[in-house]
Amino acid sequence: MAKKGNLFRCTLADISNGASHGCQFFNWLLDEEVISRQSFLAHSPNNLPTSDPYWKVLNTLQDTAMWVPNFLGEVQPQNTLRNLDSDTATSLQDHRLFAATYQATGSALDISKIDFFGLWNPVTVKIDCRTRTGLVVCTEAEDPAASTITTRPIEEYPAAGKTVTKISSWLQSCRNGHTKCQKMSTTMPGRLLEIDATDSKRTLRLLDTKNLDSVEYIALSYCWGREQSVTCTKSTLPKLQVSILVSDLPSTIQDAVTVCDELSIAYLWVDALCIIQDDQYDKTTEIAKMPYIYGNASLTIAAASSRTVDDGFLHQRAVTSPTAFKLSYRCHDNVLGSVTIFILDTTPEPLDERGWTLQERLLSKRFLQFGSRSTRWYCHESGQTSDQSDGWMSQPEYSPLGRDTVDIVNFHRISDFHPAKDYGYIRNHWGNVIKAYTQRKLTKLTDRPHAIAGISEVFAQLFHNRYRAGLWTCSMHADLLWEISPNTRVPRPTVYQGPTWSWIGVNGAVDFGSFNVNDWRATICQAQILDIECEPVNDQALFGAIKPTSGLLKLRARMAKGARVVSNGSDPSNRNEKFLVGFLGQNGAGACIAMAKMSSDAIEEDFSDTGNNSDEANAIEVLEIQSRIKGASWQCRGLVLRAVPNKQGWFRRVGTFQYQTNRDGQKDGESDEDWETRVALEFDWFRHQAYSIVTII
Repeated sequence: MAKKGNLFRCTLADISNGASHGCQFFNWLLDEEVISRQSFLAHSPNNLPTSDPYWKVLNTLQDTAMWVPNFLGEVQPQNTLRNLDSDTATSLQDHRLFAATYQATGSALDISKIDFFGLWNPVTVKIDCRTRTGLVVCTEAEDPAASTITTRPIEEYPAAGKTVTKISSWLQSCRNGHTKCQKMSTTMPGRLLEIDATDSKRTLRLLDTKNLDSVEYIALSYCWGREQSVTCTKSTLPKLQVSILVSDLPSTIQDAVTVCDELSIAYLWVDALCIIQDDQYDKTTEIAKMPYIYGNASLTIAAASSRTVDDGFLHQRAVTSPTAFKLSYRCHDNVLGSVTIFILDTTPEPLDERGWTLQERLLSKRFLQFGSRSTRWYCHESGQTSDQSDGWMSQPEYSPLGRDTVDIVNFHRISDFHPAKDYGYIRNHWGNVIKAYTQRKLTKLTDRPHAIAGISEVFAQLFHNRYRAGLWTCSMHADLLWEISPNTRVPRPTVYQGPTWSWIGVNGAVDFGSFNVNDWRATICQAQILDIECEPVNDQALFGAIKPTSGLLKLRARMAKGARVVSNGSDPSNRNEKFLVGFLGQNGAGACIAMAKMSSDAIEEDFSDTGNNSDEANAIEVLEIQSRIKGASWQCRGLVLRAVPNKQGWFRRVGTFQYQTNRDGQKDGESDEDWETRVALEFDWFRHQAYSIVTII
């Protein structure tokens, strides 16, 4: 993907003239809200000295701000080119039309979207104003422009006959030719829905698979959105095993049955109907099978466009727009074609917002996504770059919450990597998965370990099952330093989710940071991990929730007492937090008072934000994980803890800390060796602290 721009010969005077002669596109440009350059720069310094390199950079950033939607300000529809005062209109008459274009495939000519139109000043060579709204671009497959523009019109009906034919062809080709897309094992879900194709009323029945041979089935990935009216419970199970009217089910499940019929696959797996919802043991047991339920399905169909189970996904798509223009397009070979530009809502699909659906996507060997704008096929061998769709974009649309935040191709191929040789890569990939997962939403926050358990099991095969509540013993020193991303912190859960030393125990988006094996060998970390106790709630779900009485981390480490300090700020989720600590010198003498950055795990209700550092409410202790010279800097990182009342040596984690210095402070004539000796004395704040045994709950 790439962002570029196109400068046209036509000026504002030409646009006004064309509009007066009935050009709909030019009339839209005149009536669309525009934001002036002055609006973007209103809060920036004036008369910047461009000879200074610093101000040159600032000027560049100001120009770049025109591309950032967050800087557009409040909507003011009256601010249009048609409503300009006469003096301003006159000053802009010779400005040329500019289009900020977006190329999804990276090809400079393959324009898929116009982020905005602007007026370019030929004197200053800058954009003086821009539209708020952008438009998408597409062309028909038969048009000469199709040799350059790869985006096609949206297929109006997801289950159109030609689309079903394509899906059948994709499935057959994958079955016959893709070795990486074959069934993982013979493990089956505990139950499946059997579709009775001979019954004119369209019925299903729930079957126990214990006495069923291995069969082809389709798995459904969807958003519940609400409690469903028809589910499998202890009381409804006998009835569901006899007959279920398809017409009694929500629209999304009805549509899934239709897809099964079209593909001649007689069995369907839907969590609401195949798991006993009021039987905790059955739920835990079946959730533990997720890698096999989705991995062994012949196909997973994803109701990506549906926000609730009632919405369905085979209904007519909204493909028309009141703002649409067909324009001539000069191809690179000078042949004249045409493109259609129009306004389209391209917000992420609802399915990409849900926590459970990430692992459903990643665990599936074949995945058919019914989206708002296209139906698209993915499989292990085609990966995330699949161009198999019923129209719209040739490549998958980027979604900050969707699959593209995870390297899906290599997720399916991680079994090809050697744990010892490629461990760093695998561990970083785990961090990317968790970052994508924790940006999503869960209806039940206690599902935080469960909704990722299937993926955890896949990684455990590479990490030799050294899984401890979302962390791995083979990288535990680095894993313990996870952070909650700014602006996503929320109050600490009132119901137990996991130990405080694990990201499972809090909510918010998790950032593990970059991992390098050589930086985190146990021999170069000061803290020594003695024991980790993690007993699962259910022995059949080793990667699920752990018992509240378990989750104990025991270390031998150096610690110091301190106080949390908060700068002023109205947003408690993104406070600028630091801690103040007095470190001991030799023989117990005071050595220094230090201040360093602190990153909280949650909004702690018992912390005080009054700014009084002596408050008992702000008392903390910091635990050193690693202090070392790395390249040109001295670094120290560790955990921020609070004591557990009436439990000597027991603590709960509330955040992390880090501080560092670099060679910018190296004195004239000071050798690298002398600098390293000096900073070790000045910045190794823990060197006179005694080691102690610490238990974190």
